[in-house]
Amino acid sequence: RCYHTVTREGKPISVKPNVKTEGFFVMALFELHFATKQSNYLAKGESVLKSVLAWIKDSGTNNRNGLESTDSTLGDLGDVLRMLLAICEHNPAKLRQHKEDFTWLIKRILQHVQRENTVVLETVSQGKEVTG
Repeated sequence: RCYHTVTREGKPISVKPNVKTEGFFVMALFELHFATKQSNYLAKGESVLKSVLAWIKDSGTNNRNGLESTDSTLGDLGDVLRMLLAICEHNPAKLRQHKEDFTWLIKRILQHVQRENTVVLETVSQGKEVTG
């Protein structure tokens, strides 16, 4: 298990799963697999990635079934995208395996940054979007 914040003694302060923490853990496991060729690292990384994908896909509201977010939903989506890219970096066959996950993530990310094929730079307090 990997923790975002620990005490000096190494005890976790927050034990809720966190997208950023899990992301670093997944990427570290994938790199360990690449460096050592030990399949247990790949299997563990894929298991954690699968859990994170399930948390993110199930987070239609702010209730993330115990998943703690340190960033906006857009930041979480970007973190998960980086995890998927990390697994595919050294194993291109994984691209096909995760095609639906990539498609889902890209569509969700685009919902945050564009409307009607126009880039949205920000949302102002009155609810009106400023386009780019």
